[in-house]
Amino acid sequence: MTQLGLGTAQFGMPYGVSNRQGQTPHAELVAILALASSAGIRVLDTAALYGNSEAALGAALAKKHPFRIVTKTPDFRALPDPVQGAAELRKTFERSLSSLRQPRVYGLLAHNAGDLLRPGGDMIWREMEGLRSQGLVEKIGVSVYGGNQIDQILGAFAPDIVQLPVNVFDQRLVDSGHLAHLKSIGVEVHIRSIFLQGLLLMAQDQIPRYFDGFRSHITSYFDRLASAHIGKIEAALSYALQKIDFAQFANNDPDWVDPSRWQINAG
Repeated sequence: MTQLGLGTAQFGMPYGVSNRQGQTPHAELVAILALASSAGIRVLDTAALYGNSEAALGAALAKKHPFRIVTKTPDFRALPDPVQGAAELRKTFERSLSSLRQPRVYGLLAHNAGDLLRPGGDMIWREMEGLRSQGLVEKIGVSVYGGNQIDQILGAFAPDIVQLPVNVFDQRLVDSGHLAHLKSIGVEVHIRSIFLQGLLLMAQDQIPRYFDGFRSHITSYFDRLASAHIGKIEAALSYALQKIDFAQFANNDPDWVDPSRWQINAG
C-alpha cells in the first residue's frame, strides 16, 4: 500500500467520467483520508487547478498526518512574459501552502510540461529549484502526457519526479521503454490515471455512448476479468504495480486512452 498514492481532483470539483455524485463532501473526505492513512497510503496528489482541492485538503488534514503532499504549478499559457510566469509560480505556490495549511510540501510539479518547453521555461524551472533550495518543497518535477515530452524534459532539466499516465489500456510509455528508462536513471515515477477516470471500474451499462467505438475492447477486457475471477480494482492496481501482464489489452490510441481528448458531452 505504501506504493499507492491518492489523487484528489474529485475533492475539489466534480471530476471523472464515472463520477455521479459530484465533489466529495467534507465528512466523506475526512473519512477517506483516515482510511488511506490506516491502510498505509502516503502520497496525496493535488493541484492549484483542481478547483478547491487544496483548501478542502487543508480543512480535512489532521495537524499531524503521515502524507507526502504533491501539488502543481498554475497555468502559464496566458502569461507571455517568462519573468511574470516565475513570479506567478511563487505567488501560487505560497497560496497553495496557505490553502493546504502546510509549512512545506513533498513535491511540486509543472502541471503542463509545455510551460517548461517554451522559450523562458528555464526561468520557471529555476524558480522551482529556488523553492526546493529554501526547503519549501523536497522534490520538483513535471507532469507529462507522452514520450516526446519526456525526451524533451530530460534533455533540458533534471526532474526528481515525473508523473505520467499508465493503465491497462494505455501502455504507451511501457511499450516505448520510457517508464523503464526513468526508473533506470533514478527518477521517481508517479503513475496517474490507473483507473482511466473510473472507466476501468464502471458497469458496462453505465459507460457513456461516447465510447461505443471502443466498447468491444472494454467488453473483452471485462470478460477476461470475469473468467479469471479478478475484480476490476484489483486488476487495475495489479497492472500498475506490474504484478499482472495485460499486454494484450493495450490500445494506445490517444483518442481513447487520453482523457484530455474525450468529448463526453458530444454523445
